[in-house]
Amino acid sequence: MELLLGDGDTFVHTIPFWTYAAEQWKSLRAPFWTPLIFGGYPFFAEPQASVFHPLKLLFLLFSPLAAVNLTILLYYSLAAFSMFLLAREEGLTPEASFLAGMSFAFCGFMIGHQGTTMILMTAASFPLLFYVLRRAVRSASYPTVLGGAGVVILLVMGGHPQLFFYALFYSLFYVAYLLFFVASSGQRGFFLRTVIAIYGLGALLSAFQLLPTCELMSHSTRRQMNWEMFSSGSLPPPSLLVSMISTRMTGIFPNEGSEAMLDVGLLVLLLAGLGWWLSPGKNTRFWTFLLIFGSILYLGNTTVLYRWMFWVPGYNLFRVPTRNGVAIDLALALLAGYGVNAIQRRGAASRPTRWIVLLSIPVIYYVCFYRMEERIFEKLWNAAAAHGDVLPWNLETVRLQLVPLLPLLLVMLAGMLLISYFLMKGGGGRQVALLVVVVVFTHFWEYRGWLFAAPAEEVRQTLNSPLNLFKNEGSFRIAFGSPYNWTAFIEKYPSDWHRRYVSIGGPNVNMLQGVASISGFAPLVPREYARLAGDMTTSGTVDWRFFSSTALNLLNVKYVLAPRGSLSFPEEAFSSLQILSSSDEIVVYRNPNTFGLFWGVRRVEQTSQDQFWTRLQDPRIDFSQVALFNDPEPVPRQEFVLPRRIEARYEGGNKLLVTAETEGPAFLASSHPYYPGWFAWIDGNRTRIFQVNGIFAGLLVPTAGTHTIVLRYIPVSFWLGIIAGIVSLMAFWAISRKDLLRFKGDGCPRG
Repeated sequence: MELLLGDGDTFVHTIPFWTYAAEQWKSLRAPFWTPLIFGGYPFFAEPQASVFHPLKLLFLLFSPLAAVNLTILLYYSLAAFSMFLLAREEGLTPEASFLAGMSFAFCGFMIGHQGTTMILMTAASFPLLFYVLRRAVRSASYPTVLGGAGVVILLVMGGHPQLFFYALFYSLFYVAYLLFFVASSGQRGFFLRTVIAIYGLGALLSAFQLLPTCELMSHSTRRQMNWEMFSSGSLPPPSLLVSMISTRMTGIFPNEGSEAMLDVGLLVLLLAGLGWWLSPGKNTRFWTFLLIFGSILYLGNTTVLYRWMFWVPGYNLFRVPTRNGVAIDLALALLAGYGVNAIQRRGAASRPTRWIVLLSIPVIYYVCFYRMEERIFEKLWNAAAAHGDVLPWNLETVRLQLVPLLPLLLVMLAGMLLISYFLMKGGGGRQVALLVVVVVFTHFWEYRGWLFAAPAEEVRQTLNSPLNLFKNEGSFRIAFGSPYNWTAFIEKYPSDWHRRYVSIGGPNVNMLQGVASISGFAPLVPREYARLAGDMTTSGTVDWRFFSSTALNLLNVKYVLAPRGSLSFPEEAFSSLQILSSSDEIVVYRNPNTFGLFWGVRRVEQTSQDQFWTRLQDPRIDFSQVALFNDPEPVPRQEFVLPRRIEARYEGGNKLLVTAETEGPAFLASSHPYYPGWFAWIDGNRTRIFQVNGIFAGLLVPTAGTHTIVLRYIPVSFWLGIIAGIVSLMAFWAISRKDLLRFKGDGCPRG
């Protein structure tokens, strides 16, 4: 079984669907080096496509959902540890470093993207690259180069090219800062050589993933992007501040749901301000720049700078500007660490004063922050509900909704001033720092229910999911009949979100596949796939006419799952489908006209790929009997006999097995993508894969009889990447043996 998600490009990439642990393990049985091919389509952006994804190991030891939960915890831990190392390398105290690590690990960006595991995994390694670069200033050595290359590999294998690119993009600014403001004149040459070696060796060692991804890009919607796609998801400036203060405000004002979340809480914002104010300017200079620069890019097309960024090669391949929020949260977490660090280094106060501080801060936080935030949220929630939509950022909203909140906001401001006073009055020492860590943690503790794929009771509910209706039915696809990316749709109350999420088997669909939405690089699907499902080239509303079109059959969509309520299309969108089951949460439709994974046709007609799109709308063409031949090489004949029997199934991620019994020459059309890297054999003899029906694979069976057809994905780019990695590792070993980079053995650059 395969899954076809319903949101923009997500609608048109396929994923093997696993219902139970045994089935999931079978799907992971491909050789360890093989990038998994989802639904016959080589999709390198998803985490399971990462060669060393920990799910593969954890599935051996735990149940699937437990494995996913452990994976999420692993990457939250990695995020905290990465930031802790960076803060320590910046010279912060252990307590300040711990607060920085915790603030980054549980910031809004990480919480909001935990459903999209490849973003979570790549973002978790984000601080590690800055740590390695910072360390390279004082340790220009071969171990530093090797460790830095390992970090680059970790970022690549996280599986999200957009976050990987952002890590490189922002780290280059850090390199320039370290080169001109931190490294001494005698260190700069060694540091620069180390940095070049880190990036170069890391790219070569991860080429087995980078090269196939670049190959797929050239055939995808992400080959180039127009301004509308590039700026999709831009936010008005007030949304930036609201997103940083509280996740609970998500949905009250214009935002992008989980994509916009930056929530670090008011206390972390306060500590970040103190860090900027109390620390020496040169220490926080770069992180202040990163905060400002990332914030400008986060706002997207509301700023002139983002318009200029459209012309920056590489950066202009990615949409959703709010994903620059990873840099904002990184900067805020480190500045907050600097704040605690500065407070600790102040002169120690007397014991009575310190006790007053220790007792006062939690009380002020609860009264002025926690309670006020709850009251503000309730008032805005009611206002948004009465408005019938989100509250717009305009003068009317300010006058009617925000001005009445001024007394509450003044209480919060007074609380911020009081806590600032007590923190500076309390002075140095570990006790005040530990208290701040505990108080900050209480803010993140509010969102503990968001940290897992699903709690135990929801796992049990999932076993009764409507998706289990389709167990062991062979190879087909399921579509989500929703104009939204609703499996990751964030309700204002997490309990409602989880209820909707679990009722459709969200932990199975979303977490185990590592997909919540289009993913930063889901447009690696062929460009024309998006077009087939309704002219979509980026995330957005799917064309509802898709559900009554020939495209539904060509894509082998057998079932459509439509949530009830505001997340679904109107019922008339599914008028051509049959209702299989219905509940308060979801309606399951069956498509009675699907063609299957492979089917035989009586006739092929030569046509260009452009003509296919016109003829697709012709109701006189029966695609169960006719295939439109788009291949430049002509087919030997036009008329064929229909096979007596066809059986087709995917075996693992990179193999497709077809058995065809025919009484004469036959031609097989399919819903399997025509894509570079796929090869076919009939009865052990290599055969050509033809391009039919615009974007699909076709096979010619030349003789009568029962034939076994095998299709395998063997990308040349993958093997080139393997060779490049091996050669580069050997070259690095030779360079280190000969000391060609002229590093000292103790890791310190020559003076």
